[in-house]
Amino acid sequence: MGDPVVISYGDALLRHSDVQLLKPQKWLNDQIIGFYFEYLHQNHNYGSEKICFISPEVSQFLKMGGSEEIALFLEPRDLLNKEVIALAINNAQDPSSPGGSHWSFLIYSRQSSTYFHLDSLGKGNEEDARITAHQVHQFLKRKKMENINNFSSNSSTVTKFSFVNVPVPRQTNGYDCGIHVLCHAEHSLHHFIIYGSPDGLQPLEESIIKKKRKEI
Repeated sequence: MGDPVVISYGDALLRHSDVQLLKPQKWLNDQIIGFYFEYLHQNHNYGSEKICFISPEVSQFLKMGGSEEIALFLEPRDLLNKEVIALAINNAQDPSSPGGSHWSFLIYSRQSSTYFHLDSLGKGNEEDARITAHQVHQFLKRKKMENINNFSSNSSTVTKFSFVNVPVPRQTNGYDCGIHVLCHAEHSLHHFIIYGSPDGLQPLEESIIKKKRKEI
């Protein structure tokens, strides 16, 4: 039987080995996080015109790819017209294979032209998040300049690079960083779409984090 597909949803699928990672004390992989991003995109009233979820595999490539290769991945996503871009950040250093030891959550808000980093280890993934954010920012700047040169009517703006670490509840073990990412995505994205910043965002409750594995 090998490793059979257990469920497919939109552009994502989970195999038996992936689902086993939802058991207690397991570290979530790219597939679980990507699947949940797809679920949020399809089942919550974000609207495809407002938000772009970027899969963990693509986020990892953005961190290490060149500008031309990055453009191939991002061009079809119409990022200039999204209110929010959501990415899972991993500290792995090899772009050709999964791995790493920590996940965090990165949100770009068009309203505030700022990249907000939510990390359950404080600043554990800050360098990786900054590099990824800068790569996305450079792409958005190039696209904006192309639109200006082509007399586009697009009114979106891309200003100077702005990056903020957002204080969030810290994880209490070595394996729940991915769960924190999923909880932050579900908990905060509506707020960022409306307000463009974490100001006024209610803290993520510990009880939500603890029961998320069973909910999935």
